[in-house]
Amino acid sequence: MSEEHQDQASLLHDLRASLFQILAIYDIAENRKQPLSPEDTGRVRANALFMKQLLDQADNSKPAAPTARTIMDSLLALFAEPECLTVSLPDDCADTPLVGGPQDWSRILLNLSINAHREIKSQLDGTPVIGLNFSFNEARDALVIAFSDNGPGISLVDHQHVFEPGYTTHQSTGLGLASSRKTARDLGGDLTLDPTFADGAKFLLSIPALVAESSAEKGFSNPTNALRILAIDDDVEMLNTYERIVLLDGHSLTPAVSAAEAFAELEKSEFDVVLLDVRLSEMSGMTFYRLLSDQNPTVAARVVFATGDQQSMETVEFLQKTGRPFLIKPFQIDDLRRALTAGSSGL
Repeated sequence: MSEEHQDQASLLHDLRASLFQILAIYDIAENRKQPLSPEDTGRVRANALFMKQLLDQADNSKPAAPTARTIMDSLLALFAEPECLTVSLPDDCADTPLVGGPQDWSRILLNLSINAHREIKSQLDGTPVIGLNFSFNEARDALVIAFSDNGPGISLVDHQHVFEPGYTTHQSTGLGLASSRKTARDLGGDLTLDPTFADGAKFLLSIPALVAESSAEKGFSNPTNALRILAIDDDVEMLNTYERIVLLDGHSLTPAVSAAEAFAELEKSEFDVVLLDVRLSEMSGMTFYRLLSDQNPTVAARVVFATGDQQSMETVEFLQKTGRPFLIKPFQIDDLRRALTAGSSGL
């Protein structure tokens, strides 16, 4: 079999495997006459996004860079109440190519919208009105999206804390704004709060214009950037998914299904980054990280956490205290790529 046919067979295998998981989840739910659980919904979405990424990889043409127009289209596809939006999008900035992908930026805007809805519904019992104003900065090298709402606003005391992981004024994990700012900054942009706005809350999302392709945007196809990854998760299916993803970028992955197995691998080999699930069956990822920090702080400084347990305040506080990069399941392939890059830097 030729190399091309082997690649096609591998692609078809991965697509069928992910499609099988989606269909199986729906079949089980239908047989039980029950709606999908949040966990199953997350697994369906994760498999669907993985299939999309596989199809994108199979397409020889490079995907088009996002624009203000495609970001709005992506947001409207996700937004539950588009009638609440008031949009100002001038023609002169509607189609300028930007860095990242449309979903990267629309997810940030969606998260801001969810927060605004929650505050307005809980405190004012009114109708949310959300404004989106698109414009260029003075240097015209970045698009700025001004997101405003008619909610109760943010007190001056809270201004300096709103982007801190775990900080919240209501019952939630407090990871939304922190994660959104991190995504923006990882892509060269930023998310800030306008302290002068008095009629609700106003956030400013800056998105760099795409001037030229940088080495960071090209991914990890260059063999000199290949990473040696140790992935620790007691879910073998998840480890297999990780391996399929990182192989696309030329990395190597060593799987470990337990903390004991991971420590054994660390004795034998060196790794550029350690991808660690917070919840492990025999020894938790938290305990593993604490032991690793005592035994080998250099390797501990390369840990990237993954968790689906974002509702646990213990997990939130732990992630906040470590200061290490983390992924909230389900996540997209580009999220994993950025986290591995950050983790391998040891910062």
